[in-house]
Amino acid sequence: MGVIHGIAPLPPRSERYELLTSDVVETADVCVIGSGAGGAVITRELAAGGKSVVLLERGGYYEGRDMNQRDTDMLPLLWKNAGLNFDDNLSIAIAQGECLGGSTIINDAVCFDTPDRVRSEWKALGMNFTDEEWSEHTAHVNQTLHVSPVTEAELNRNNRMLREGARKIGLREHAANSRNCVNCRQCGFCHCGCHYDTKQNVLVTFLHEALGDPRSEVRIYCNCEAETLRVANGRVVGVEGEFRGVDGKERFRIRVNARTVVVAAGAIASSFLLLKNRIASKTAGRGVCLHPAVLVVGQFPYEVKPNQGIPMAYTVHDFGVIRTQELTRQEYGIKEGEFLIEGISLPMLQFAMGMPGSPDQHHAFLQKFNNLAIAGIFARDGNLGRVSISPTKRLSFNYALGPTEIQTLASACAITGKMWFALGAERVASRHPAVPFLDRPADIEKLTQAILTDPKRMKLASAHPQSGNRIGTDPSSSTVDPDCRVHGLSNLFVCDASVFPTAVGVNPQVSVMVVASMAAARMLRDWDQRYAGIAVSQSTGLTGSIAHPMYFRIPALAQAFTEAKNAKGLESLLGSADEKPTADNWSFDPDAMEITNDSKWRSFFARDDLNPAKPPLYQRGFWRRFEGTGATLKGTTRPMGTDLRIPLKVSEREVVPYGKCLVVEHLDPKYARQTELLKFVDDRHILGRIFEGPPGPTGNIADFALTRTYPFELMTPEDHDVLFQGAARPDGEQILGVWEGQLVAEGGWSAPLFQFRFYRENGVLKNEYRFGTKVAGTGVVNVAPAQLEMREESDGFRNELRMVNAEWMVGNHFGSPDRLAAWLPPNSSWVPVGASADPVRLPFVLRRIADPEAYMD
Repeated sequence: MGVIHGIAPLPPRSERYELLTSDVVETADVCVIGSGAGGAVITRELAAGGKSVVLLERGGYYEGRDMNQRDTDMLPLLWKNAGLNFDDNLSIAIAQGECLGGSTIINDAVCFDTPDRVRSEWKALGMNFTDEEWSEHTAHVNQTLHVSPVTEAELNRNNRMLREGARKIGLREHAANSRNCVNCRQCGFCHCGCHYDTKQNVLVTFLHEALGDPRSEVRIYCNCEAETLRVANGRVVGVEGEFRGVDGKERFRIRVNARTVVVAAGAIASSFLLLKNRIASKTAGRGVCLHPAVLVVGQFPYEVKPNQGIPMAYTVHDFGVIRTQELTRQEYGIKEGEFLIEGISLPMLQFAMGMPGSPDQHHAFLQKFNNLAIAGIFARDGNLGRVSISPTKRLSFNYALGPTEIQTLASACAITGKMWFALGAERVASRHPAVPFLDRPADIEKLTQAILTDPKRMKLASAHPQSGNRIGTDPSSSTVDPDCRVHGLSNLFVCDASVFPTAVGVNPQVSVMVVASMAAARMLRDWDQRYAGIAVSQSTGLTGSIAHPMYFRIPALAQAFTEAKNAKGLESLLGSADEKPTADNWSFDPDAMEITNDSKWRSFFARDDLNPAKPPLYQRGFWRRFEGTGATLKGTTRPMGTDLRIPLKVSEREVVPYGKCLVVEHLDPKYARQTELLKFVDDRHILGRIFEGPPGPTGNIADFALTRTYPFELMTPEDHDVLFQGAARPDGEQILGVWEGQLVAEGGWSAPLFQFRFYRENGVLKNEYRFGTKVAGTGVVNVAPAQLEMREESDGFRNELRMVNAEWMVGNHFGSPDRLAAWLPPNSSWVPVGASADPVRLPFVLRRIADPEAYMD
């Protein structure tokens, strides 16, 4: 049986649910990222094929009982960005689900098989699924979803008016839709989730089957954002992420070690995940399609009540990809572009936000809501959008209509307006503010011209992001191969709407599921030959573990101390004779990205231990050395950021209730009240507990770890200096791209404070820099014998850079105290108090955050 995990305490669920209380390290055959139409299907199919699957979902776990039909409650609960999800220019609203089940929870349950002409188009572009595969998996998906046509009795008046209007103006191809609902209550609140669980979304179908199979090994983690894909030797070795609360703060961390990884987070999020992990940077996120949509609303002298009944039950196909004749298009002069006209209704809040007009017009129009007939138009667009990384390291999505799409929408609005007037509409409302209302058929031309001449002002929406990580055989123009495997990586797949080569032209959920089902079948077919032999990493990543005690949270660190048995004696405390790092006592492992420092022990408290009440001795962490022989050793503690040396002694004895421990006592009377217990877990890791007074069952202040080995990302200025001296000079090609900088201090690194973008202009290597929000500019990069240097005389700074590996550089920034104060955070402690040296040296690190191709200017 499978299980769902999350960080939210929930009432009884239909599925087995367990509350998380600590970090997670998982091992599985497959890790799937995203639980929507693609991720849910591939999870079920691989689990049914005997594979263990870990599924990560950013949103929460909600069932019908949670969906109260109030859009003010459901938008923040189920929708990405609470429904306020736009492109960079705020020109198009993009509806996406963010919950277990993804957009299948909030869609209108419309089901179209992938059109034959689209399948032929995709085949020519490199999608090589056979006709037999399409037929078999389409039937399987439709059967699992319980897809069936809307009956005549189920058509509400809004959808019947669309049918009658289409007939009135001579349209030939229109029909009731098929939907994935069983015993639909026709409440009209599909966008708010299905309170009655009659909508056959993936949570009640594919995921329910996967979780309920007694043989399945499915573990689902909700409230979990996958952030990092760890790559080594041509494959993904692990996925790392965080569990976040509604406040956005990290609660726990996760590391998944798997033989294969499937990214199925949706066209936009999947592209961003690849780009920020520097995967397929030249192709990922390019050519996203949206099916841009617009409403045209007729107001009638009688009641229609569009929100009563099935919202989307009828569609006009004369101008779309399912059409079987061209006569209607010829009659209406449609030469290019394809579009559908669908009956639709929206919950009141969503509908109201999208309607134009002055406040008085808007209010008066909404008062007539029961008299409105609503049609939605969506165009089959070209590959117009692009996902990239912004200068602030955020997701950037740029989209603009092309000439064909503008003409298509103008024609579609005109045809729909004509239809409503033919039925006797008193007025027609558009979503173009220049012509918000049409009072007579002659006004249709005004709307057409407004759209053609000023398309950017039209209020557009989209519910169907697609493409961006296109399937194909050529790695220079596609992201995944015909099996949905990312080019160049042996075990990473993308399996959602982003692999579509072009827009599907109909509501896409069935197409997404069928592609996922076919891809899963191919994975199972090839499993023994390609994937079964992949060795699974044992890494714990950034989660707390004995190997990385600095990542423990407070309860886990305390539990680890309680459970530990002291494995070493006093002599294991002794280190090298030299307190300073040298070639003999300090080393760096570039593969593991870890520092080993035998000159002294370094302390770490739990990563969430921000207790300001800790005694000053421990507040910023400390270094510790031991010396001597016999039953008692002496040593010193140096609090980080100080030159103090506080003497101590340590002995070994039994302490109730902790067993055999090493007991540390401070010899300076100012610090004598604090005592410590230490337990070795291995040669390089010690767990400790601090007491106010003698050690015993009570009185402990905090737990900590002492270690000689720690990750690169926790190095100190002393480590930085040694590493810098041994690092190589980067060449000009290695550093192209965008890098994010953090200052290094003993107490930890700063937050990201600056960015460098390296690029070539007319053959000259240049650097575009941003320091905070106050200093920005461009400089030339100079090649010195041992390093690269950036100097900007006007801003009075100089930087030295050396390369650690393809992901990291180390550097030194030289600037005057006054200039540094201009961009460092207020009350910053990075510049020594009273510093008068000009320049001041600040050690820093640079982390690559984007390849050149992933960055949007």
